[in-house]
Amino acid sequence: MLVGIGAAAGIVALLAVLYMFVLPHRGDAPAATAADKPTLEKAPAAGSKAAPVNPLAKHIEVGGVRIQEHSGGNVRIDFVVVNHSAADLPQLTMEVRLVSGGREYFIIPVQIPSIGPYESKDMSTSVKTNLKPYELPDWQLVQAKFTIQD
Repeated sequence: MLVGIGAAAGIVALLAVLYMFVLPHRGDAPAATAADKPTLEKAPAAGSKAAPVNPLAKHIEVGGVRIQEHSGGNVRIDFVVVNHSAADLPQLTMEVRLVSGGREYFIIPVQIPSIGPYESKDMSTSVKTNLKPYELPDWQLVQAKFTIQD
């Protein structure tokens, strides 16, 4: 019985320490400054020339990027192009940029065949590179950004 009381007291003490020192307190947070508050992006001014965005871009996703070392200083890049719309997408010419850690590793011109509604296409290409295999970005950190060429 003495052991049970000691164990219960130990658990209560541990929970009290966690509550007092480990858990964040909402009332102790400093007031947010203007720099900390999220802001909306402003639309470009009427005089500025922003690159036009293809209206089909909002329906397309490029993902599932895998970079594999290949023979002769080449890498094989596999990725998936997904059509998220209910309409057929025509054949498209795209430029896919693979970015990781703020650095562009590859810029790939790609011809995408027509894609049906809610369909995806597996794509693959080979690219010449001077990068060593250990310099290639990890697949988990690669983001595929694309622009549709007119």
